[in-house]
Amino acid sequence: MNRRALVQILVAFALLFIAATIRSGWLYLVASVLFAMVILALVSGWRATRRLTILRECPEEVFEGEPFDVSLHVRNDGRLSRYLVTVRDVQLGGRKKRSILEDARRRREELRGTAGRSPSTTDRDEGASRTVTFENLPPEQDVSVTYDLAARRRGVYGDGELVVSSGGIFGSGEIRRTLRVDSPLTVFPAVTFLEAFPATPSPAAMPAEVFDWSRKGAGQDYYGVREYARGDSLRDVHWRLTAKQGELIVKEYEREMRPSTGILLLLDAPEAGDDSFNSLEDGLRAAASIIDFQAARGGLPSLVIPRGGGFELVEFDDVRGYFRHLAAYEPPAGRGPAGGLPGLLVEGMTFAGRNLPGGPETTFVMNSSFAEAEELIGLVAVAGPATVVLVLEDSYAEGWSTDRSDEIAARFAASASGRPLELFLVTRERGMARCLTEPLITTGA
Repeated sequence: MNRRALVQILVAFALLFIAATIRSGWLYLVASVLFAMVILALVSGWRATRRLTILRECPEEVFEGEPFDVSLHVRNDGRLSRYLVTVRDVQLGGRKKRSILEDARRRREELRGTAGRSPSTTDRDEGASRTVTFENLPPEQDVSVTYDLAARRRGVYGDGELVVSSGGIFGSGEIRRTLRVDSPLTVFPAVTFLEAFPATPSPAAMPAEVFDWSRKGAGQDYYGVREYARGDSLRDVHWRLTAKQGELIVKEYEREMRPSTGILLLLDAPEAGDDSFNSLEDGLRAAASIIDFQAARGGLPSLVIPRGGGFELVEFDDVRGYFRHLAAYEPPAGRGPAGGLPGLLVEGMTFAGRNLPGGPETTFVMNSSFAEAEELIGLVAVAGPATVVLVLEDSYAEGWSTDRSDEIAARFAASASGRPLELFLVTRERGMARCLTEPLITTGA
């Protein structure tokens, strides 16, 4: 029942009270008509949302923030038409409609300007849900509609969720029901194009190690062809087949050696920011961008991530395998950026030392508070030459000052104690491309 029906009922009760006071028959009649209209609207609204079959089609994998098409196919299985049926797609969020106060607050923020601030919750939901209204659904017929969505946060989403509603004949008795449809979706972290990054796969970094020649990957022997996927090099496009089939087709080659780089991912649960903009999510975006950069240059890394009570080494022949792992990433249970990371880092470094073949160069992607970061950098520097991508938790908190770069650089340089280390600092207010291409400090070079 919506506000219109509630107001109508209150008016009817007021008329009944007045009619009882002044003993006016026609007021009784008007009040009765108002009650009847609400009841009729509720009954017709309930009926309009039943006996509907809805199919939802969308890509199985998309990237965070990038729009994609969704198709709804609605069939009326009843014998009579359904009118003014509304379907709201809430798989990615937007289950609640904005209130009057939220609309007023948003307009006030627009007037004041929001430059340099993280998007509000209502801004993040923009494009994450869509509402479609069908004026008329004829009996035993299909009606299709296509719209676009954009996921604001990575993750593995299960079945699609649709809220079907109808206001009935008079639009005052809104009835809602939630339907779950078979339409799983995996949202990859947003990828930023990088022109350079220090940990570039290089055959010279380790002796060639031939293994499992039947596996596809970066090599010289022809393996086969497939459709183009994001991260593939344009140098591998099979132009003749592309022209023939009308879509990009790339050539695959047998992989000849293990990856020459490793990534140790150690991202803990954030304590500041919001659901989409925090140190954990930006850390995953940084890791995805680094993997995409390496894949575009013909190599894929060995990825070490927390799993259960320990760590896990994962390797894939396709860059999307890494993206799927990042989409499903969960921070280590029972820990937080304010404590516990140094011990976990030591465990991860020990695991990586035993399991990364050939001693490849390692990139550490971590989030941490400013106070704890000095200890973490000191631990990494002792282990040997390394590249660290640090997402600073403090920068997502209120009152963060953006003019502390010199102070931070000096403190972290002291933590490295002159040992070979290259540090990239990711903060809320800096762009990801700038954070990953401009090192904050380089020591021991």
